[in-house]
Amino acid sequence: MKYLLSLIFPIALLISCQKEDRAFETANKLISFSPNFSQTDTRATDDYSLSDYFNACPTATVRMIIGNEVKTAKYIYKAETKTLEYADRIPLYYPEDNSPYQLIISWPDETLLEEVNDYQNQDNKESFFRSDLLSDTINNAVAVDYLPVFFKHLRSKITFILSEQWETYTINELTVNGRKSFHDITNPNVGKNTYQMIYDLWVEEENSKGLIVAINKEGDKRIEHPFLFDVSDLKVGENRKIFIPFLYEFE
Repeated sequence: MKYLLSLIFPIALLISCQKEDRAFETANKLISFSPNFSQTDTRATDDYSLSDYFNACPTATVRMIIGNEVKTAKYIYKAETKTLEYADRIPLYYPEDNSPYQLIISWPDETLLEEVNDYQNQDNKESFFRSDLLSDTINNAVAVDYLPVFFKHLRSKITFILSEQWETYTINELTVNGRKSFHDITNPNVGKNTYQMIYDLWVEEENSKGLIVAINKEGDKRIEHPFLFDVSDLKVGENRKIFIPFLYEFE
């Protein structure tokens, strides 16, 4: 009996120490992330990867909510490991007492959103991507080396495709509700007659009927060809394709 007790006590002490070590390790471990696109997202078959987004802006905002306390941190994307790591503001650690918590990861980081108005200037690649807000929420996840993040699109994307007959003419730009759209001539997956715009019905003042203008410039002449489109049933995160027919000859 004494022999058994002499064995049980060291084992119990060892288990206790291991639990304390794990609790200390968890409580002092910075939270890091492994970002992905959501597999259930309606734009999972989009022409762009997550790397394209982080090339336009490598930083994201992470909020950690524990009870009534909110902590905010800036995270940066590490291309070599494809992970999001802590970069600035308040360091975020796993709760040491297993308290319920929530993480909200938002891209691009809120500081950049306050500085620039990308939504209104989508004719360049960086602004186009940064207009497309991404987010994910994680609740009470078990501590791991890298928490998986599954970003969802908070805005829709409309892809405008000119019919083949337009190839006979030079379209210099295509505007949507008065703003230049993004014409990606560097991506082989995107057709040369394709123009894209991140679209938010709330920003567009809930105007479901938009105006497209295909613009042809010949010397000093500027010829505009207007078309109306209806996206009243557009869903958040959707990639809607709109085909623009060739209706008439240029004058």
